[in-house]
Amino acid sequence: MPASWIDPVYSSGVYFQESNRGADDADFKAAEFLKLFIPTQHRIGVKVTSYADVGCGAGALTAKIVSGLRDAGLDLETAAGYDVSPHVARLGHESVRFVNVDFYRSGEPVDLVTLFDVVEHIPAPVDFLSRVARQCKIVGLHIPLDNNWNAALRDLFWIKLSDPGHLIFLDAPGALNLLATAGLRVVGYSYTFGFQAPSGHKGLIAMAAYPFRAILARMCP
Repeated sequence: MPASWIDPVYSSGVYFQESNRGADDADFKAAEFLKLFIPTQHRIGVKVTSYADVGCGAGALTAKIVSGLRDAGLDLETAAGYDVSPHVARLGHESVRFVNVDFYRSGEPVDLVTLFDVVEHIPAPVDFLSRVARQCKIVGLHIPLDNNWNAALRDLFWIKLSDPGHLIFLDAPGALNLLATAGLRVVGYSYTFGFQAPSGHKGLIAMAAYPFRAILARMCP
């Protein structure tokens, strides 16, 4: 994997100096993913006995996914969380093996790989997705749709480049096109609404806007 795919801010551990980054939304994201994945997995008939969460971060979401998959009746034999940040070596969980290594360099084949909020941080996302997909049967992704009217009106793209470090800005067709260009065939997708996540309605403005956004999301996801 080209070194340019890994920004030093991630491999040095700077990005995850707070080891619980993203942990607040773990329950929310896991529930949304499982709600889509379980019926899709039954429909396409892919057997899943091994799982890897690439870019696992704090590891909380990885553990929630593993628990949810097993609760749904999947007989997982192995489950691992991969991250290039050194903090991952300090994580521990009875059901998940955490590995401080680039997933592609590991060469480990698995049935299911998830990429939660990862691909938008990668300078060469098409090549990255293609290589990850060669090691698994199915890839599950959570991709922020930053190319929206809210971000455009407030010109938030420059801010998002700095924090949280997004390098590409997609809408729904753009995300689908990205996956197809990388050689993946989309078998299902759904929308998750960030304003419904715990981190999405903490401030006063966010709480005030919640009813309007909920109505709008119901009318036009």
